[in-house]
Amino acid sequence: MQWMPCATHRSNNASLPLNSKAADGYALLEIADQGCGIDAAVADMLFDLLFTTKPEGMGMGLAICRSVIESHRGGFPLRRTWRRDGVSVFVSIVRPLMTPVAHIVDDDPAVRDALQWLLRSRDVSSETWDSGEAFLHAATSDLFGCCLLDVRMPGMSGIELFDRLRTTQCRIPVIFLTGHGDVPMAVKALKDSAFDFIEKPYDDNALVDKVLSAFAHDERRNARAESIQQVRQRLAQLTQREAEVMQRILSGKLNKLIADDLGIAMRTVEVHRSHIFEKMQVRSAVELSQLLGILPENRDV
Repeated sequence: MQWMPCATHRSNNASLPLNSKAADGYALLEIADQGCGIDAAVADMLFDLLFTTKPEGMGMGLAICRSVIESHRGGFPLRRTWRRDGVSVFVSIVRPLMTPVAHIVDDDPAVRDALQWLLRSRDVSSETWDSGEAFLHAATSDLFGCCLLDVRMPGMSGIELFDRLRTTQCRIPVIFLTGHGDVPMAVKALKDSAFDFIEKPYDDNALVDKVLSAFAHDERRNARAESIQQVRQRLAQLTQREAEVMQRILSGKLNKLIADDLGIAMRTVEVHRSHIFEKMQVRSAVELSQLLGILPENRDV
């Protein structure tokens, strides 16, 4: 592996360090290219087939990497940080450590067995539960996959279980299995954030395809949660004064106005701004605003 060379960046300190860790059910491999960096205009094209920044490159290597990573349900968010001595480009390869599981909740053992056999035929892992109460007892925030849920069951119904799950930390997608007369209830559940429903008798391939779509949805949800956690960790590094300066930066105030607001020197504001950008790993107020925009409390604001 080679760090990205260029004519305008001659540094004996350039390197290509790799770091790996496991956290929150994901394996993370981070590759930091500390060469000349990448122009923001082409950063999103790095993994496209036949795209290259090298004069003699073929544009195949990273495209092949992308194919391999995605075939193993991985992702590769790209981020850039700016240092005094150059630019670091980080490519993070994120892959779930846990295998997604389809949790089949149905009181009919024949239905549970048939669904488990069907999913196994498509190499989909599954677990079965004979009641809503049993699944609710086992449902935790670290479940990964989806839930195939029968609407009508003795004791706790599927709809009741769904409503109870919404009050817990368990957020896996729910696919309702419904009879013809239960469609209105399933449609209402969709409005209440159920992932989907499928009507009995169901098409085998269509059902498994919905399960796989639910897996992908849950993976994106977990990746988004990880990104939010990372942003919160960066925010936690800010001092109270830096947080005050950051809020004024986000409101569009210039350094002089921020200094007047806080009763400090403009040079002090400039130092705080530099520290904020470094800790938040951004280069500008626009990037800072975009980064904080992923937080739930900042959406639609």
